[in-house]
Amino acid sequence: MKNWKPDFDQVYENGSIDDHFNFNVDNFLDYFQDCVLVHLREPSTIILDIARYHTTVSDDVFNPYKARKEKLRIWLKQNKVKFDKKALKEELKMLALCHWIPPLTIIEEMAEEHGLQYFGVPHRVVFIPPYHPEYNGNDLAWGQVKRFVGNNPTYKIKKLIDETLPKALSNFTQEKAKAIYSHIIKKIKDDFQNETDQDEIDFRIRDSYNKF
Repeated sequence: MKNWKPDFDQVYENGSIDDHFNFNVDNFLDYFQDCVLVHLREPSTIILDIARYHTTVSDDVFNPYKARKEKLRIWLKQNKVKFDKKALKEELKMLALCHWIPPLTIIEEMAEEHGLQYFGVPHRVVFIPPYHPEYNGNDLAWGQVKRFVGNNPTYKIKKLIDETLPKALSNFTQEKAKAIYSHIIKKIKDDFQNETDQDEIDFRIRDSYNKF
């Protein structure tokens, strides 16, 4: 995400700086539109973990994991998939999964539309597989920010937000971001070379969110 400068001046109304208690799908979609997409200057790859607000799909999209038995039957009929009329719900679900293509998430749809509109090429969204924080550049980046804050402690929330955090963020340079990226790429290549189970590090998966 070249030339991207995130907007960190928002403070939550309840005074909390823990986004897990304030972030939801609507908040993240607004943030993604206003603070990420608008700053992209070229077709980009956007890397996200599989937090629920990252992987939400439209409500009207068929999902075998959540569909009731009758909806499974209707979907199978519409897609001309033969099934036993006496089949149990679990059997219908497994049959549907054999023919179902996981839908794009809302984030993927937004990124695709923005990329096509401004660059003629869709942006790519890559979801990090679960239980692999070592592939998450955000974790490594925030680790450096938190170390800076820890080395420059303050016990006043206003000073933390107005002074310490901006200094910590400005201290995180583009060179440090590139170093993290290079480290992650090397880690992924090493895992492949060490014959790590490819299913664990396959970045093409998009249906993991359906199981959470």
